[in-house]
Amino acid sequence: MVQPVCGLQNGSITGITSAGAEAYYWINLRTGDTASKAKDLVNAGPGEYLLYAVHGGTCIKSIYQSIVLDDVTPVITMYPSIQQPACGLSNGSITGMRVSYTQNSKLEWKNELGHHTQCLYA
Repeated sequence: MVQPVCGLQNGSITGITSAGAEAYYWINLRTGDTASKAKDLVNAGPGEYLLYAVHGGTCIKSIYQSIVLDDVTPVITMYPSIQQPACGLSNGSITGMRVSYTQNSKLEWKNELGHHTQCLYA
């Protein structure tokens, strides 16, 4: 399961099966909409999802239990302490930052020209 981030449709639920199923479909229980007609739910936004399987052409049953995907957009709390670099060296620092909810996120430091200087994967 991959939680969506930044309010986007980039979450997924994969790997759930039902022996002998001929078709699958996912329902978003919060909206009542059919989210997918595939076994794996991909490109999903926040919601509560339930997987149904079709057996024998007419027998429809829910598989497993509902699964909640929550938006886990990173939250940055800053009480920065900035140490300026000295003598043109790369010896400056920024401390006092806290980043929460970083699952599936890529964080980047960029310089004043917009070039990334360091990537952090959470």
